[in-house]
Amino acid sequence: MYREEIIQINNKTYQYIDTKIGKKTIFILHGMAGNKEAMTYFTHELWENFRCIYIDLPGHNNISCENFNNSKDFALYITEFINFMKLENYGILGFSFGGGIAVETGKLVGNKIPICTWAANITGKTQLLPKILVNVGLVVPKVIWESPYLNKIINITGINFSKEDFICFKKTDKRIFKKGIRLLEEKIDIPKGMILMAIMDPKDIFVKPTSQNKDLNLHLVEYGGHFGKRESVEESLKKIEDFFNKAITL
Repeated sequence: MYREEIIQINNKTYQYIDTKIGKKTIFILHGMAGNKEAMTYFTHELWENFRCIYIDLPGHNNISCENFNNSKDFALYITEFINFMKLENYGILGFSFGGGIAVETGKLVGNKIPICTWAANITGKTQLLPKILVNVGLVVPKVIWESPYLNKIINITGINFSKEDFICFKKTDKRIFKKGIRLLEEKIDIPKGMILMAIMDPKDIFVKPTSQNKDLNLHLVEYGGHFGKRESVEESLKKIEDFFNKAITL
């Protein structure tokens, strides 16, 4: 398994995992109450053809989220990291909350950088469940997330929470949950000319596709989003792989 690397850039801490192998690179951003480790498990099929760099977002895995109030603040943080790495031939993949950050980062690094959003609210409407979970994250003590009984209770609802999901919740700063609803419902504008593909699950329990943008490169994969079926997630990943293979030029 790849090891975590920690660096300081302009007095900010960055924690990331870098697979290091591949001519084409994908910077991968997790969702709210996620982390880089969970995304390596979620997307390891991409390693065969891409160098993948997974970054912890502020408010997750003990990275401070003070003064991070919207997607643009997170995008500035990610842009500093990307510029520091001095890589060419790369794209950005953002899952869920990370999708909006990926788009905002794309605006800063240039429209020629391909962006893929996956199960992100830039192309849909946030459902009730994530709003409930945000409030649960505020009131439930971290020790409760370690309980095997909580796992059983949640899975009764049909939500496929994994052990990694519970670990992510436990390591999420409560300040992120306090800002959660506003961050989840933030309007993200997609600029003309951006190389963008969006993947959504029409049956996603977190975000419902509602985009009327006919120019949007939108792909629908049933059960290929939040807490989806593994075979459907793999279908989403295949679309992501095809997109970046074509969009990232050498």
